[in-house]
Amino acid sequence: MRCIPAARGHRPWARVRGARSAGAALGLALCRCGNRQDKQYVCGATVSSAVKRSDWGLNAFVPSIGDDVNIQIEVEAMRKQ
Repeated sequence: MRCIPAARGHRPWARVRGARSAGAALGLALCRCGNRQDKQYVCGATVSSAVKRSDWGLNAFVPSIGDDVNIQIEVEAMRKQ
């Protein structure tokens, strides 16, 4: 899998390509970076996407429950001391 991040100052999205990604476009939002009360430097971000179940071979009950799936991932990273 290969991820191409969006450059600074451009659109806040990236496209992931690979055997399992099916070309999903991911929305990226940097929430906040800074020092916490314990002086640990932390950055948080939200990654979101929408995929179709049928793109992954999950075709059962598509008319009943729908084909679109919304995915949201919350990420928090801490700098090593």
